[in-house]
Amino acid sequence: VYRIEGRDLREMIPAFGTVRSDREVVLAARVAGEIVEVHQRLKVGQRVHTGPSEGQKTDLVLIDRRVYEKRVDQAERRLAEDSAQFAQLDQDARNTERLLVKARSDHSAYKQEYERVRKLFDQEVASQSDLTRALLELGKYEDQLIAHENAKKLYPLKRQLLREQEKTHRADRDLAQLDLSWTRVRPPFDG
Repeated sequence: VYRIEGRDLREMIPAFGTVRSDREVVLAARVAGEIVEVHQRLKVGQRVHTGPSEGQKTDLVLIDRRVYEKRVDQAERRLAEDSAQFAQLDQDARNTERLLVKARSDHSAYKQEYERVRKLFDQEVASQSDLTRALLELGKYEDQLIAHENAKKLYPLKRQLLREQEKTHRADRDLAQLDLSWTRVRPPFDG
């Protein structure tokens, strides 16, 4: 009686050839800096996995992040400065509005004074120099009123300039964060 057992049978065929991987990648860092860590399996021919689980990638090479972290901090501070400049601009606008109200009041009062001196001049009670002095004073208050009105008209332009500056600083921050993320060189696929 013979006993039969199931076994895997391997047939060996000796041959010559070249083995090539189905996928190959050349890795390069997108940012410059000192390499502070290299993954232990990063060697030619070694198998590397993208990460222990889906969504987590293995860092093959770590580049010193300190400079890039400082750039992100610097960009964040610029955005904080922009917020402070908006607050300052709003306060300046309120101050200019108060000055404009006062300038209108002063201009109205000196216009009445000029009219009073002109009437006195017409009655030959005031001299030509009194009339000229009153006219010059009225001119000063008109100039002050015009200056405050012009300053008020500039605030929308200043606000637009600050908005554009803030957009630029936001883009700088986003680029700095992107550069910071590139300090980690990761495999694009398992292999």
